[in-house]
Amino acid sequence: MEVKIYSEERAKEIADLFHQSVHSIDPSVYSPEQQEVWEPTPPDYERWSQRLKEKKPFIAIIDNRIADFIELDPDGHIDYI
Repeated sequence: MEVKIYSEERAKEIADLFHQSVHSIDPSVYSPEQQEVWEPTPPDYERWSQRLKEKKPFIAIIDNRIADFIELDPDGHIDYI
């Protein structure tokens, strides 16, 4: 696994990974309606692109695919792991 800093060409891949993750949560935990509110279908790629430009997350790469990402804010807040 490699850990890299975000680059814009990976924005769609990150958005798709997050979308797939939210929508694969067992419906006994979050209903499909709750999942849709959390992360609408299709993903809002423009919103994701703007967020990622601002947050500049670290990304974990395995076999040239994003396996995970994490945002670390200057105040120490960790998001999206």
